[in-house]
Formats: sequence, structure tokens, C-alpha cells
Amino acid sequence: MSAFISHEAPDGTFNIEFRVYSGCTVTRVQYEGGHWMMLDAKTERIITTRVNWSLAGPWTDDYRFLELTDQETRYVHLATGVVYTAKRVDQFFRFPSCLPTS
Repeated sequence: MSAFISHEAPDGTFNIEFRVYSGCTVTRVQYEGGHWMMLDAKTERIITTRVNWSLAGPWTDDYRFLELTDQETRYVHLATGVVYTAKRVDQFFRFPSCLPTS
């Protein structure tokens, strides 16, 4: 099971932390950062320029928003067709110690 938390700042920068869990064990952590921008009302471009605090890329990914509410966002990665669901959390969110495995 994997989880991520992302912060997109008003100045067009972003930071994201990815975690992969196996039961209660974190098996991988990766940090990414860079810039984001809206291409139109429903399409966001993410340009990754840092991985694990080192310069990298740049890599460009475009996403189309499918659904956007106060609680949840569903979006599709245009290059692969993979659909993601992200839930909004408050500023004090911390990753759980365990995630269920599927």
C-alpha cells in the first residue's frame, strides 16, 4: 500500500512525500519537489526538479481533474491513464504507523 502527502504553494512550487508500506513497515520513502501550473481550467502540469533533496530531471507530468470537491480530488495522469484519488487533510496530518495491505 502506498500513500503520499503533497503541498502546492500559491507561488507555484510543490513538495510531495511518498511512502510505501508493507503492513506496519515503511519500505520506501521518496521526496519530490518542483513547480506546478494550470494549463487550463482542468489540466495541471507538474514539473519535478528535485528528488530526495537533489537536483533531478526535470520531468513533466500532466494531469486532468475529473472531480474536485472540498474533501477529495480525482484526477488522471494523461500519459498513462492512471486515475488517482487524493483526500484533503489538515495542516497537522501525520502518516499513520500502519496501512492495510491489499
